[in-house]
Amino acid sequence: MFDMNSYKFDINALRNPEAEVHFKIGDDFFEQKPYSPVQKGQLDAYITITKKEKEFNVQVALRGSVLTTCTRCMGDLNYDIDSSNEVAVKLVESHREDDDYIYVAKDDELDLEPLIYDFIILSIPERHVHADGECNAEMESQLKQYLIN
Repeated sequence: MFDMNSYKFDINALRNPEAEVHFKIGDDFFEQKPYSPVQKGQLDAYITITKKEKEFNVQVALRGSVLTTCTRCMGDLNYDIDSSNEVAVKLVESHREDDDYIYVAKDDELDLEPLIYDFIILSIPERHVHADGECNAEMESQLKQYLIN
């Protein structure tokens, strides 16, 4: 069973200037997201949290592949992901939101699960298709009926 709490990091307890965390992301991660464009996947998430006074830099590196749907033939498509992203996190007294930072209350933990998921989804191009000639042949023939030259 997938445990969402296993992705929480107690950023308040960070005493060293840097911490590294590694997660294996599998199919069970995506099963919890019923409307996700990703159906399955096998990825490694390497997270580095660097402390700078009351601010933290969180780097999320993702390596692996996911199963999504080809936007042309609607068939299964394996898509390789190799991305690196970062966000800024600030500790605050109470919950706050804006576009520049992720805010974490001093009595709360940083939830890495939504960051990992968002960066996986953002790593997939909006239009993801098979290489030429690899789409579902039946669907390709159906599409060619409507092709205008």
